[in-house]
Amino acid sequence: MARLPDWDERLFATFDRHAGVVFALGRADCLTFADACVEAVTGERPAAGEIGRYRTALGVRRRLKARGFGSIAEALAATFPEIGPAFAGRGDLGIVGDGAGETIVVGAGPRFVTLSPAGGLAAVRPDQISRAFKVG
Repeated sequence: MARLPDWDERLFATFDRHAGVVFALGRADCLTFADACVEAVTGERPAAGEIGRYRTALGVRRRLKARGFGSIAEALAATFPEIGPAFAGRGDLGIVGDGAGETIVVGAGPRFVTLSPAGGLAAVRPDQISRAFKVG
């Protein structure tokens, strides 16, 4: 996957589109948001086949297990090169939490953002990122 020439503008437009989105597992969650951001950066949607195939946290774990992964981070590592969290930049992906509590976040400059269960986007500090992955 390579970054598109206008990826930066496309990424921030994706952030704007998700600013007021209401969280719903399988339809509007950290995976759907990250997938939209990866599409903005590269034009590709690596998680498109998983969107809508789960509706609960248990459903997420079942989908991961069915694909041979024990965690969201393992699934990301199968698609994107892992980098040190300190090296993650705009458009790269990160993981906050571990095990059943993992959340995918997207680099937005000095902070990361994710789709919040409270609705809209939530900012995450870089020191909260446990693993990171290079997009494009």
